[in-house]
Amino acid sequence: MIKVLLIEDNEDFANLIKATLQKEEDFLLIGHAKDGFDGAAKIEELKPDLVLLDVILPEYDGFRILECAKMGEEAPHIIICSVLSHENFIRRAFDIGASYYAVKPVNPKLLLQRMREVMRGEGFTYLDVREEERTEDKITSIFLQMGVPANILGYRYLREAVSRTVREPHLINKITKELYPLIAEANDTTPSKVERAIRHAIDVTWSRGRPQNVNEVFGVKVYSEKEKPTNGELIALLADKMLLERHKR
Repeated sequence: MIKVLLIEDNEDFANLIKATLQKEEDFLLIGHAKDGFDGAAKIEELKPDLVLLDVILPEYDGFRILECAKMGEEAPHIIICSVLSHENFIRRAFDIGASYYAVKPVNPKLLLQRMREVMRGEGFTYLDVREEERTEDKITSIFLQMGVPANILGYRYLREAVSRTVREPHLINKITKELYPLIAEANDTTPSKVERAIRHAIDVTWSRGRPQNVNEVFGVKVYSEKEKPTNGELIALLADKMLLERHKR
């Protein structure tokens, strides 16, 4: 089992991580420190394989802990989980030796995926994290332009569907069989509820007369007021657009 140490003073986030790890057979949470001083001591005492580390902490900050941990003979992998999203912070963390940098709010399932990838030896860089951040910012911008209401559940599921499909393009052809179940598992719901919520978000967007905004996103007339895309069509179109734009850069 992979021994994990959590260094986090935010109780809500700590409880989320604890609940997430309890469900996984390959991770064992061996300790939780709420300040940097205790966190540094627990790294030395408990010898974790992986540390989930906040940056803003009482006593020592996360960067100081990262520097100290990486000077040890048996340095653990360290994943930063922080609300600090400025590129200077992310770059500094990687320069010191972080294995990955997750910007809060963190998707628990994505974090688990990154934890496993890090432990398998898959490397991440500052540029990888910035690309993920750019993807999330772009999705937000597109949804605002389309007029998808941000206050309904389908917005969150649709956003996650597009984001996951950009990261894993093979899901474009497996929306019902793989994508919905992945989103459902991450949100403690069912695939059918995910599908209905996304459908509702599309219906509401169209009922407000926003298909012209959707057409503007793609730069061509894709839909009229009487035509509505299926969930899969819209997810695939948005993901494909973002992937094409990424390749052009």
